[in-house]
Amino acid sequence: MISFKQFVEEIENLEEKNVPTSPEKWARAKSAAKSKFAVYPSAYANGWASKKYKSMGGGWRTEEVERLFDIIEEMIEAAAAEHNIDSELLWERLETVSDEELIEESAAWQRKAGKDPKGGLNRKGIASYRREHPGSHLSMAVTTKPSKLKPGSKAANRRKSFCARMGGMEGAMKKPNGEPTRKALALRKWNC
Repeated sequence: MISFKQFVEEIENLEEKNVPTSPEKWARAKSAAKSKFAVYPSAYANGWASKKYKSMGGGWRTEEVERLFDIIEEMIEAAAAEHNIDSELLWERLETVSDEELIEESAAWQRKAGKDPKGGLNRKGIASYRREHPGSHLSMAVTTKPSKLKPGSKAANRRKSFCARMGGMEGAMKKPNGEPTRKALALRKWNC
């Protein structure tokens, strides 16, 4: 049985590739394009073949999703064998879960994997935030001591702006157990 860590690594390494839902129709559309155009494959001929394929009722799906379901199936079968139970019983319990919920995972910036233990986000967290919010300009924290920053520089202005925004936010600086909150960690990291 593959571990959850291996499962997550497998998911992260998948490349998305579109595949036809009806390979027979796609083969007929490609054949028609080959006979119609002098040069095949070409961008124009592939575009025509794709349009023809769609007009025949064909569609596209990503191979990545198919691979995810194969991995999930392997994990279910292995878990059932390990615990000496029927895999059908596990599948019955998963019937209420939609396919999207089964493969959905929150972005790294919202999970521990994307958070720096010293406060703020790590590189993985920032990259996942940028993917989810195209056009955002989120950057790494300015961790240089204020005395080392040139007054009026870009880094000094970013630090000053962050400290003004974050320092005025509501919320405790310590958890009930005495540990600093994420807010306190971020302010400390930025030297506020």
